[in-house]
Amino acid sequence: MEDGIVSPQLDGIEYIEDYIHNHIYRCPINDTYGEALNTALTPDSKPIIKIYNIVFNTSNNMHWTDDWDNISNCHVVAYIYNTDTGIIEQVSEKRIYNE
Repeated sequence: MEDGIVSPQLDGIEYIEDYIHNHIYRCPINDTYGEALNTALTPDSKPIIKIYNIVFNTSNNMHWTDDWDNISNCHVVAYIYNTDTGIIEQVSEKRIYNE
């Protein structure tokens, strides 16, 4: 996700030229619906840890444009949801560091 994108926005009948957009979805890390944990979660479950080494390449990402290029304002958001109920059980967000 990316924050701080300045772009026009129609707000009702008012046109705002320099509107600041936040929480803009960029692309998935895995597939569209995520990946199954194959683990039954209970209140006594131990933490589930998944480690991804992600190289974010803006040149081959169809969701990235030259107008929206501040990778320092980007975050990875992960969440666990119940496929039966659609309820999101846990969410975590981490900033992408541009090194």
